[in-house]
Amino acid sequence: MLSHSSLSSRRSLGFGSTIAAAGWMGLIFYFSSLSGDETSRIFESGFISWLGNGISYTGHVLLYSVLGALILCALWGWDRIPFA
Repeated sequence: MLSHSSLSSRRSLGFGSTIAAAGWMGLIFYFSSLSGDETSRIFESGFISWLGNGISYTGHVLLYSVLGALILCALWGWDRIPFA
């Protein structure tokens, strides 16, 4: 049986991760509304310029990997919590 403090921390993990995942989805939605030129202007720097044409693929992998991790944390936070 989970203690009250453990239940409280699991609920806050679930709630916080859910909010973070929703915010991250909003960020992905915002980036998808930008044109290719606008996106490349945002991310032009010496650090990422070495990727060349792979910037788009790398960006997609990074964005959706973070989203997957946030959703996984949210699911772990809400898993088996009695809502009574």
